[in-house]
Amino acid sequence: MQPDNFTKTPKARGNIRTPLLANAGLLLVAALLVSLITRDESTRQSASALFGVTVGLLLLNVGAMIVVGIMGKFKTALGLLLSILLIALIGFGACVTSI
Repeated sequence: MQPDNFTKTPKARGNIRTPLLANAGLLLVAALLVSLITRDESTRQSASALFGVTVGLLLLNVGAMIVVGIMGKFKTALGLLLSILLIALIGFGACVTSI
């Protein structure tokens, strides 16, 4: 006979993959839009626009990481931290190579 009161393990709160995939997609779309909008402009203007988009995404993710961390979803906060690193490496790297 099995006991009636099974103890359930608490469900893990949050997801690491969702912020990474969402931010990688946002950065890709933003880079494509910047390249389409500044196609006839100089490369310095396109690098400036991409820099602005990258900084905006970084600030948005830092704010979201703080809020999510306060809410107690530490896996999602870790995913946002990793996406901050992803955005910084890819976004700023694209800015440097487009100059």
